[in-house]
Amino acid sequence: MRSFWVSTAAGVSMLAFAASNVAAQGFGTFGGGGIDCQGTVNGLMTERDKAGKALQAANKRKADVKTACGLLKNYVSIENKLLKFLTSAKVQCGVPDNFLKQLGEAHAKSSQMSAKVCQAAANGGGPVRGPSAGLSEALGVNTVGGNRGDEKPSAVFDTLHGNVLGQ
Repeated sequence: MRSFWVSTAAGVSMLAFAASNVAAQGFGTFGGGGIDCQGTVNGLMTERDKAGKALQAANKRKADVKTACGLLKNYVSIENKLLKFLTSAKVQCGVPDNFLKQLGEAHAKSSQMSAKVCQAAANGGGPVRGPSAGLSEALGVNTVGGNRGDEKPSAVFDTLHGNVLGQ
């Protein structure tokens, strides 16, 4: 759980840095087409900062994964709104391509993190487990017909000296 909070804090910090670069770009109050670039970006950044502070507060109090899931979903939702707005108003607001790329990458990482945390929350807070072939996989036993390359089949009838049926 600790690694979740460390990576969340790093992701929030990276996005805050990227978004502050947008604010420094000095979007006009009204871009072409009657869009309030600066006002919309400032409003979304304020929402995003509020969500980021809620994540940080949850980190400090070591909140459970269900709480973290909800907070991350909210953060990702706001981040998505910001990305969609800036993408759609790219020309009118003068948004640089490299910034949209950085914001998109940050959004992809926070979305992945949110999915992992919410999956862990759905599993009762435990680690996310992948599908298993069962006991045979855990013991390293290959089932008949499931061979790889030049492996000899192994199954229930194998002994220390080979397959009893083959002797």
